Amino acid sequence: MIVVFSLHICKRIFQSLNSFTAINMIRAGRKFSRLPTLVGAIVAFVIFLFLVALISPDAGPGGGSYYERLSELSTWTVNQSVILTDYLDLSNPHTFLLQPEQQISYNGNPENLTSPFCGPAVQILIMITSAPNNSLSRNAIRETWGSRNYIWPKGVRLAFVLGRSTNETIQKRVTKEAEEFQDIVQEDFLDTYHNLTLKSMAMLKWINLTCSVNNDMSSSPVWVLKSDDDMFINVDRLLKVAHDNPNSKMIGRLTCGALPIKDKNSKLYMPKYLYPSPVYPGYLSGTAYLLRGDMVPTLLDNSLTIPLIHLEDIYVTAILARQSQFFPDDSPFFTYNRLNPKDQCAFRYMVTSHQVTPIEMRSIWTNLTKRLPVPCSPKKQTWLRRIPKMTKRYRKLCSFPQ
Repeated sequence: MIVVFSLHICKRIFQSLNSFTAINMIRAGRKFSRLPTLVGAIVAFVIFLFLVALISPDAGPGGGSYYERLSELSTWTVNQSVILTDYLDLSNPHTFLLQPEQQISYNGNPENLTSPFCGPAVQILIMITSAPNNSLSRNAIRETWGSRNYIWPKGVRLAFVLGRSTNETIQKRVTKEAEEFQDIVQEDFLDTYHNLTLKSMAMLKWINLTCSVNNDMSSSPVWVLKSDDDMFINVDRLLKVAHDNPNSKMIGRLTCGALPIKDKNSKLYMPKYLYPSPVYPGYLSGTAYLLRGDMVPTLLDNSLTIPLIHLEDIYVTAILARQSQFFPDDSPFFTYNRLNPKDQCAFRYMVTSHQVTPIEMRSIWTNLTKRLPVPCSPKKQTWLRRIPKMTKRYRKLCSFPQ
């Protein structure tokens, strides 16, 4: 439209110039005084053409509209590859910088190495995504709800998933920490917020390579919980939710009908070149979600053909899951909100709480395990009223098949 309008103005000006000859100017007499007006119009038109060129789709390095160039993600630009295998080799175990040591199986065969994180006896494998510098959070989890002495007898295992740090000092600390605790999986990609999808896919890769043979997941854990290092997990409630939903494939806090955020200042900003659709499929909050262990190979296979987006919960639990014909189920016991750290009843009733500091994690753990429990009646808890209910009308926004 702008181009057509510009051509129209250009045509009118040149028509005026052709008729404005020297003879006409002499004959016109006083009409010659219109020359300054015409010159001003030409100058204005030149400025107009400059502005049109500035916002044209082909202007500037790399092309793309002015809006698109302003709104690119710094780590996922317009021209950057969105093919997972350009970043992760899903079949190569040697790209892991760090991973827990395997153990020789009980039959004494030195060639038969097994992992304590695998097998049907492992009811839930908890995989915590963490940043290399977050050792305080990891230690708080190890000393509280994720303590090996506490969770292993329950059939639960825990490991942390990290990307690579560019800081040599931090990387050396992570290596020392991994050697001491044998619970860190670190893949060779840069650890940033916009690479969380790579981190979750590295998690699935490690589970697949560690717990399966030729995509046979008979040795996989029954469930896998993906969560973050600022989450408090009530392991007993988690086990109950998993036990009560034997037919589910994915469980967590479900969001339906969400729209991509277009504010480029938001950390959840989604540029149209990465996700052009006007609405997200139904997805589970990335703060914590359960998935069946035998789903892992299928999710990985479909990731080979589905372009990446940087919001990992939408990519894994919505886009990949839907392509794999897995549809998530909602659990009101999962929350992406922060609970009051002093509310014992909330932490006894819910599976998760978000934005918990290491100091708060230890305090909550002490209240739950070393102090006399306070009587809890869910009907009297005001925080329960703030938890959105999953109505049938709301669930329809997820567009799941009936």
